[in-house]
Amino acid sequence: VRENSERKPALTRWKRLATTEVPIAINRYPQQRYALVEVSPETGRYRQIRRHFAHLRHPLIGDTSHGRTEHNRLFKQYFGVHRLLLHAWRLSFDHPIDGRRICIEAPLDAEFDGLLQRFGWALP
Repeated sequence: VRENSERKPALTRWKRLATTEVPIAINRYPQQRYALVEVSPETGRYRQIRRHFAHLRHPLIGDTSHGRTEHNRLFKQYFGVHRLLLHAWRLSFDHPIDGRRICIEAPLDAEFDGLLQRFGWALP
């Protein structure tokens, strides 16, 4: 923590889109529950989404800083996922010179898309 630094506000809005249960035991739980969420950060703080979900005790899969090792390992072993499951599929901002609204969309990569298909999930 820097001296004389004040915490800056950080607001993240989110909506659950889908859920699934995986019948694989971790610790005392015989099955695991996972969710697909749509997230809209209202501010742009460093690792904001990852920190907010970890604080809610719902860390992102593949997050080696704020996540849960046993869940990351499960996704590697059973689903072949070797990455952080976080994707900016739409990014919008005002152009800094002329003020026009810029909207950029990016498709999911094959690994993330394959996992969504396996769980029967779809993006809006």
